[in-house]
Amino acid sequence: MKVLSVYYNGNEITIRNNMLGQEIILYNGTEMCRKASLFGRTHCFEVQEGNEFVEYLIKIGYNSWGLSMNVWRNGEPIVKGLGATYERCRPERRHQMPPPADSSRSYHQDLV
Repeated sequence: MKVLSVYYNGNEITIRNNMLGQEIILYNGTEMCRKASLFGRTHCFEVQEGNEFVEYLIKIGYNSWGLSMNVWRNGEPIVKGLGATYERCRPERRHQMPPPADSSRSYHQDLV
């Protein structure tokens, strides 16, 4: 089930979960991280955007309203729903991503 889609600089970061308790992070449709969790985890990955490598950190957890998350790009917050602060982490893997195929798509954020 899709939990959140975030569009930033023409790239889509999607956060999903499944019935087995796994959190799945997709970057432009490519799976970057998959971890099992009951109460939320921290996901970190690095991708190439243009000529630079960019680190994304995604922290999933619960607040007083339920499931929530933070998304950081190179230490700058994109989505902030938890009170947690940015923490430097070692990316799981480095990816060289091709540019988005169609930049004329209409972008939206949906939160379920």
